[in-house]
Amino acid sequence: MGCFASTLAAAPSGGESPVKRQLSRAESRNGAGRNGDGFARSSRPSVFLTNEHPKGPSASANADGFARTARASSAGASKDQPANGGGFVRTPRVSTKEPSTSGAGVVPMGAKAPHAWESSPRTQQEFLRGQKDVSAGSHRQQQLQSAGSSFPPGLTGEPPVAFDEGMRSKGMTERLTERHTGDAVEKPTEGRRATEEEVHFIKSALENTVIFHQFDEHIRDTVARAMFELKVPAGQKLILEGEMGSEMYLVNDGQFDVMENRHGVEVRVNHKARGDIFGEVSLMFQSPRTASVLAATDSSVWVLHRALFRTLTRKAAMEINQQHEVFLNSVPILSSLTVQERIKLATALEEQTFQPGEVVVVQGEQEATKFYIVVKGEAVVTVEETDPDINGKKKVNHLFRSDFFGEKALLYDQPRQATVTASGSTPLVCLVLNRNVFADLLGSLQELMAREKSAEVVARKMNELAGQVPWPSARVTIKGSSRRPVGVRHQEDVVGTGVCSNTTFASLLRGSSAAAEIVLTEGKLLGGGASGSVRRVDCVVNSRSMTFALKRMRKCAVMSTPEHIYCEKNITKELKHFTCMKQHASFQDAHHLYFLFDYMDGCDLMDALAAVATVQNIRHPKKPFAPKIKFLKGMPEDMAMYYIAVVTLAFEYLHDNNIVYRDLKPENVLLSTDGTALLGDFGFAKKLEEGGHTYTFCGTPGYVAPEVVLARGYGTSIDWWGLGVMMFVLLTGQQPFSQIVNGKPEDPLTVMKRIVDRSWTVSYPVYLSEYAVDIMQWFMERRSAKRLGNLRRRAVDIKAHPWFQDFDWELLQSGEYRPRVLALSEAFSSQHERRIAELEHEITHSHPSESEANIQEANAIFKDF
Repeated sequence: MGCFASTLAAAPSGGESPVKRQLSRAESRNGAGRNGDGFARSSRPSVFLTNEHPKGPSASANADGFARTARASSAGASKDQPANGGGFVRTPRVSTKEPSTSGAGVVPMGAKAPHAWESSPRTQQEFLRGQKDVSAGSHRQQQLQSAGSSFPPGLTGEPPVAFDEGMRSKGMTERLTERHTGDAVEKPTEGRRATEEEVHFIKSALENTVIFHQFDEHIRDTVARAMFELKVPAGQKLILEGEMGSEMYLVNDGQFDVMENRHGVEVRVNHKARGDIFGEVSLMFQSPRTASVLAATDSSVWVLHRALFRTLTRKAAMEINQQHEVFLNSVPILSSLTVQERIKLATALEEQTFQPGEVVVVQGEQEATKFYIVVKGEAVVTVEETDPDINGKKKVNHLFRSDFFGEKALLYDQPRQATVTASGSTPLVCLVLNRNVFADLLGSLQELMAREKSAEVVARKMNELAGQVPWPSARVTIKGSSRRPVGVRHQEDVVGTGVCSNTTFASLLRGSSAAAEIVLTEGKLLGGGASGSVRRVDCVVNSRSMTFALKRMRKCAVMSTPEHIYCEKNITKELKHFTCMKQHASFQDAHHLYFLFDYMDGCDLMDALAAVATVQNIRHPKKPFAPKIKFLKGMPEDMAMYYIAVVTLAFEYLHDNNIVYRDLKPENVLLSTDGTALLGDFGFAKKLEEGGHTYTFCGTPGYVAPEVVLARGYGTSIDWWGLGVMMFVLLTGQQPFSQIVNGKPEDPLTVMKRIVDRSWTVSYPVYLSEYAVDIMQWFMERRSAKRLGNLRRRAVDIKAHPWFQDFDWELLQSGEYRPRVLALSEAFSSQHERRIAELEHEITHSHPSESEANIQEANAIFKDF
């Protein structure tokens, strides 16, 4: 099961408006890390859960402490302008060469002119500080409205979000599963393989898809030969709306009708014939089918399963990355680079094709800034004859696969010494590296070649290892609530063991093991979903009262993704940074897994966005006589700046420790009532090898980086892309790559096609400052080698960007920064209380079916938790 599977319970579509979400969330985070052996054994404090509800402020919580709120954007567009869900004109196909000048102030990505403070467009990382245009106007707080509410035409300052009753207490998976109608055809896992002629047909069809277009001929050939045939009789459903899909289909022959359930009636919305493909999104992540597919005639399809697709693409991506690294290892002038630097440099290589006879570089060319490695084909190297009596060119070399040329362009600004021309009967394919990109990633090559090897990094790592303190083992005792059992056998007091923080419970652990006892008083429900819940708990240790968020997960519900559970456990246990949510203990009983996290008494960042977002009529700043247009506005820039800064510091810390977060979105940034923010929910975080890559499809569809969609392997660069998307969401109230069409979000595949399509540009509303647009463009740079945060100076470049010129980074890092106090209205609080009460009722009356065999299997999987 892929990482996307559970995420869609909270975000069923990448195209969904960011102010429309699900209540069910615990199922979206099944993940964390394994408890290793070798922890020091000390006192074994008991842990009790009681059902008393202590007095104090309530809070909303996600799987780490905050409830999920379902929201839908109801902002409309003016009658004269086509608009997306945010109310501003969208130009989905703006040329990056010729910026659009029409519309309501759209600023196309990649089409801006260089600013005065940029010494060179989109390559220079030494940002100069300048005057920042900050939209600092405060907005009155708005409340979530009942479902179906709309805005009167021309009314300004209306509340921008509506509360979707149908999605409040159930995840997307559960809601759509209820729509099942009829029986689908039985889906075998094997069948007849394609003939040579059919393989050619399959490859031609695959080449037109966003997923397979980037793969070379060899990979498509391998996939085509791995697919098998499935026959579907007329009148039989191949796909059921709402079922969880894991296959992609290519129509071999016959006809299919695509049906949607609309108010209890199935309506035909599309038609599929030979060569058409459907179900591609299921290859990337598990998600409910959005429509049923019915065979109109006796038909057949070619089938590809997700598991096989992932195996093939992972292998292909690893082979390509390793091949690039081997190429770089063969270049003498790059021998001074470390393994990690060569791995990073490999991501900057771009493929370029030259037809036979085409000139690649010309002798005497002044702008020699590119270095080439031959991947396929051949080329000849010629120089001008120096003898005045001989005219023409002299052949001095013949280049084949793995050969390289132009390497001196990385070192010196000198004219080309020879001409290189593609030869042979097939195209010449080269990997190209630009000197400016090299400098942005690693700095000057001369400096890298001259440097001495230093033991600083090794010493730092050794010091970090020496400073790690093992967590003591804890004997866990749970007493079930008389009102709602926690799932343990009541005749048993001792139900398992776990580990707890040596820092949090230091005073208790110094006592004798017989006297040591941790009593957790169970309080109000904070959030929950299909796999578990989160509650506030209070604890008194040596007369000191402490409050935590207790995350409880059913083992049977999360046993399909144990790697995420173990990763979350190991990573959150080691986090020691003021911007990251800390784990204080983890333990288990016969049926559940538990995490004890920091308690945040406010809400999540999406709730804060909904509280301040408004719909306003705004005139284009450069067109004073143009009519006003309705815009959805998110947070003021100075308010959002604090949250972006917190996440920047969190990522800087995580990346320094080789941890990639992989699922940034406003729902995962948690707030206290004093405004303090923490990055939480580390279910998809992963520890990487030094400078390494991972290949898992992971994240939320609207936020994933291009390299994740294209299955090329990725590192920490994807987190900076996610920060750019989240910044756009905070400032505008919607996602940058999705639209709301007829009141419905677009399907994730459409959104991800835009993410990888370099010709598709993001539209920015006119009220954003110039610097805000610029920094988001740098974050959402599709080429990871040029992405802000992933360059040589890493997070330093972000802090130096003019958008942050008035922000006090030192004050934030000192822990003395005081953000805006979180102010949620009574109406918002009452709606939240109602949602929590409904969720409490649902959890109390939920009796999931768990066989003894499943329970035993789950206990075996989590025996080392």
